[in-house]
Amino acid sequence: MDIKDIKPGTPAPVTSARDSRPGAPPAAHGSADQPVDRVTMSQEAKVFQQARLAALAVPEVRMDRVEALRRQLGAGELRADPDRIARALLTQGVLG
Repeated sequence: MDIKDIKPGTPAPVTSARDSRPGAPPAAHGSADQPVDRVTMSQEAKVFQQARLAALAVPEVRMDRVEALRRQLGAGELRADPDRIARALLTQGVLG
């Protein structure tokens, strides 16, 4: 899994679409002709954001180890233990 974040923890810069000319005076926010912008996140968006942050925290896959195990399985030198795998998944909270 390879999820990259452009700049973790920093929001994208916000620019005003009303007047983005260089040197233009900043627009007054909250006046009668320019209401204050607000953003709300749905519960689903909040859960998605938490999942995204959790995925970014996962360490890189050690492909050398994966390939070594794959070769051992293919050569019959390593046998999978389904009960042990199931216990590990439950213990680590992957399934539950």
